[in-house]
Amino acid sequence: MNKVPEVELEKLIPERYRLENFLGSGGFGQVYNAFDSTLLRYVAIKVIKYEHSEALLEAQALARCNSPNIVEVHDVIHNENYLAIVMEKVESKLDLDVNAIADMEKNEFLSFFLQVSKAVSDIHAAGLLHLDLKPSNILFTDQKAVKVSDFGLSTHQASQEGNANYSYSGSWECLSPEHLQQKPVSTATDVFALGILLYNYLFKAHPFVVEGDISATEENILGARINYQQQFRCAIPELEVMVRAMLDKTPRNRPSMQQVFTAIENLHHNDNVPMETVELDLPKAKASKLDSKLLYAATAVVVVISGVVFFLPSLTPVATTLVIPPLYVDSAKAYEGDAESRRDRLLLAAIVEDEIVSSVINDPQRSLVSKKEWRGTKDWAEEARLVDVDQIIISNLNCSIDFCDVNLSVYSRKKDGISKLTSKKIPTSDLLVFAQVIEQTLVSDLDFTAHNTPVLGSISDSDLRLYYNIKKKLEDEEFTEADIAGLKQLSQDNPGFLGAQLLLAGAYRNLYMNFNVDRWLQQSQELMLQLNDRFPANPSVMYQDFHNKLLAHDLTGAEKTLSQLKRVIGVETTRLAISEAMLIFSKQPKEGYQKLLQHENPRLTHSYFHHRAYMEETLKEFDTLEQTCIAWAKRFPDTYLPKFFLANSYLVTGRLQEAETLYIEILKKKSDHDIVLNLGITQMLLGRYNESIENFKKALEYSPGSREIYLNLAESYKALESKESKQYFLQALTLYSDKNADQDYAHKALILAHLNRNEDAIIELQKAAQLNNKAGEFFFIAAQVYQLLGQDRAARYNAEEAVAIGFGKHWFRVPWTQPLYDYLSNNAN
Repeated sequence: MNKVPEVELEKLIPERYRLENFLGSGGFGQVYNAFDSTLLRYVAIKVIKYEHSEALLEAQALARCNSPNIVEVHDVIHNENYLAIVMEKVESKLDLDVNAIADMEKNEFLSFFLQVSKAVSDIHAAGLLHLDLKPSNILFTDQKAVKVSDFGLSTHQASQEGNANYSYSGSWECLSPEHLQQKPVSTATDVFALGILLYNYLFKAHPFVVEGDISATEENILGARINYQQQFRCAIPELEVMVRAMLDKTPRNRPSMQQVFTAIENLHHNDNVPMETVELDLPKAKASKLDSKLLYAATAVVVVISGVVFFLPSLTPVATTLVIPPLYVDSAKAYEGDAESRRDRLLLAAIVEDEIVSSVINDPQRSLVSKKEWRGTKDWAEEARLVDVDQIIISNLNCSIDFCDVNLSVYSRKKDGISKLTSKKIPTSDLLVFAQVIEQTLVSDLDFTAHNTPVLGSISDSDLRLYYNIKKKLEDEEFTEADIAGLKQLSQDNPGFLGAQLLLAGAYRNLYMNFNVDRWLQQSQELMLQLNDRFPANPSVMYQDFHNKLLAHDLTGAEKTLSQLKRVIGVETTRLAISEAMLIFSKQPKEGYQKLLQHENPRLTHSYFHHRAYMEETLKEFDTLEQTCIAWAKRFPDTYLPKFFLANSYLVTGRLQEAETLYIEILKKKSDHDIVLNLGITQMLLGRYNESIENFKKALEYSPGSREIYLNLAESYKALESKESKQYFLQALTLYSDKNADQDYAHKALILAHLNRNEDAIIELQKAAQLNNKAGEFFFIAAQVYQLLGQDRAARYNAEEAVAIGFGKHWFRVPWTQPLYDYLSNNAN
């Protein structure tokens, strides 16, 4: 688009907006810097040709996007020739490109990507598509806040989803296969663009673009295999799985924006928490990410053939059972001798593990807990407590060339000791016999229920070796397309061996995830349909079918399978239930919380408590949160998190003495910015200003440029009537006035009122009133400002509004707002 003629701008732009300079081109428009003489602020005005009414509808829809991560639209103006969109002016010195994104520290990137995902979700909620998501269209301020901009290419979902005639002329940086093929665009198109951003972070490169070669770039976007094995590896394996799904060539196979947002939110909020539900988060919610090892592997539930299913209604209590991988009496023995001997020892260990796992699943008195929850220690009492299981099956192996000493024992949490112990010296010349002896030992010596059918049937020794060798390749991520033929033949030769069938289905999924070839997923789906027919309601089949449906983004089918799994004794489902509840919570918080509470007899793991407390804090269910935190701390006394959640709830609800006690107790073992800062705020509200100053200064060591801490320091000094308060107020004002920071007019107004700059304070408060949606914090700050200015009536009105929205009156317990505290106390209902 050529630059808009000045005469056209004069006709279009009202006198209210004074154009100062031309900023550049963006999308299909021209962007100008302007000053709003009515509201006394700088704005950006984007001018585009007004060729049809859809442009106006789009601008109006964008103006209704109420999102902190989207450049705000203040006004929309048009005539017969041009359309002008008046937007907030966002100053950003951080130029985003592939290198800038790739160089981000992990938590910084997760915060950045979470904000971008939130912005795109909000755009979609308004009925729009962005369609030009690239680094240069994302503003990232010095305060690490994201503002998505440049909607020149965005379009209505209703008008373009399914419109095969839609044409695109955007940036190569975020082009999708459907763009190039002139196929319909959708929300999945924006997901693809976000996948490119994620790939940039993981591998410091663009997945498709070849500099200077448009044809090669086109070919890469349309069909080339993506290289996930570059030298720049990421320490977040969940994100590697996520990026594969987001960059799927077929739009319907990509995760939804909600799934992406939930997955990233989980990683961001659970940085210091064990990721106990990691394999489910991409489609299901807060703590799971389609862990590749569970999606492809026939791991813990693979060798089951029985068609007998046991359901929860039972007179016999079901024991949750953790099966850990076999331990060697002398671990070095597993690696002694030649390569073949080492392989045999590892193969024997795999057989022992599979036999135990299949026995647990087939036993109506037990339910299997994933070995992924084992932390790797041999403190069985602590492991059983943390994973919340009734028993742990422990196997120790000591193998020579011809024999293997197998010791099997059961740790019972109820008895707090080894309740069963058996030892067998088993010849290893015939692997089938070895497996059968293990099965018989479990039944005769450890009280397991006998299988209705033999686990391995009449499989030959050579086929059994092939099966375990291929299984290990899958687990070690060394499986290739060349191994498929042998596995298919193994499955055909042993149709009754369910383990081989499940391994083949997992291998297909593995190839699909690595190479993005649809036929592999299709073959896996076809095989799972056959297995569901041949082994109806088999827990092993259902468990893998659940993951298969997640990968295919069949969420309705996945939820149905999950519902069936919850009725099967053989597979414990608390991890799955948490994921399901968090998925619902991300859309409907109250419903998601109720879903978590409805899960019968959950295992009370650290992850369960953390997710529940997070929900209750978000919903402000503080009475229930207190009970949750007490139970959490009682079960896990070594973690500070339940006490931190509880202390925060006490601070919010005004139980200040209790909050202070807890924060001080936490600081004896754990010190960070949030704990020290919250303790300082608590002490300030309690009137212990010297102590609060000491803690605010400690918090400043963690965050030297924090404007909030400077403001709190200033207020504490003012409460002591110290002259030092002025220098801290001035420092805070400088930080709040930084053009590169988010413009927080309310806090600027408060600082100016403290500095007796009354007229300036009123101007800033008016700006805040126009930009804020009258949230509780705005009323709280406004009440303070008016009280400092001596406008008692306005102060009381705003204080009442703040309390009505949820601010406790205890927040007014500082000298300059003490009259408001007294007023609220005397007029409480």
